[in-house]
Amino acid sequence: MRWVHSDPRVAEWLGGIEPLWTRLDPRSLLALSESPERSGAAVRLATDLSKEEVSLSWMATNVMRLVRFAAAASGLKLTATGNLARSVVMDLRNELEWQDARVAMTFEVSKVVNEADLSLLHFLRLTAQEAGLLRKLRGKLIVTKHGKALLDHHSPALLATLFHAAFWRLNLGYFDRAAHPSWPQSHIGIVLWSLATAAREWDPGSRLVRLCTIPTSEIIAFPALVRAAFHWRVLDPLVQFGLMERRERGTSPAFRDYEFRKSPLFDRFLGFRLR
Repeated sequence: MRWVHSDPRVAEWLGGIEPLWTRLDPRSLLALSESPERSGAAVRLATDLSKEEVSLSWMATNVMRLVRFAAAASGLKLTATGNLARSVVMDLRNELEWQDARVAMTFEVSKVVNEADLSLLHFLRLTAQEAGLLRKLRGKLIVTKHGKALLDHHSPALLATLFHAAFWRLNLGYFDRAAHPSWPQSHIGIVLWSLATAAREWDPGSRLVRLCTIPTSEIIAFPALVRAAFHWRVLDPLVQFGLMERRERGTSPAFRDYEFRKSPLFDRFLGFRLR
């Protein structure tokens, strides 16, 4: 039976696409909505990854570099607002790997670069803190016992720790400050389950957002913000975690659009148990 929303505007926004989660019963939807650490949760994060598998994740690789750098420096100086000091940001220019070419451009054209100018670094630092690898102490960011243990031994659960911190503990809406501060993070487990099926082949984000998220009348009132929020809060972070691949599409240099598909690490790392 085809799912029909009571608001015709939602049906119009879907454009004939039936979201994948409509195949599930209420019990399965509830299980997917639970945090992976909760008993009975349907989302499973692999905690037995090899070093080679962890290295496929930009996030995991650079968190380890950030922790190692902080340990060697006996802590990283912070600003009054809690961000990394400008001098630390400049030092990290060559310590970390960068996915975005705009980062290099930012360093080239700006004599002064703040942490807030580099969204990747800001996301990286906050994720490492939320995961318990770094903490603030007397104006510095220092390595915790958990972080020191990471330096001494390979942690097959590192990616799971970081992923849980990013998607279930951080507020991803903080980074873009777009409308709908909790969407679609409020049902991220459902989104990930849907992507496991929807993202097998290259597809634009504009189609994936319809297949994988739960729309409401309030959400689809601003279609451009819906697409942007899905990119900023789901697709781009998954690329940074090494679970999605991204490539440009379209022919106009003035308009950049992207399409996505899941990486081999996606199915290795994410599992789902539905009854």
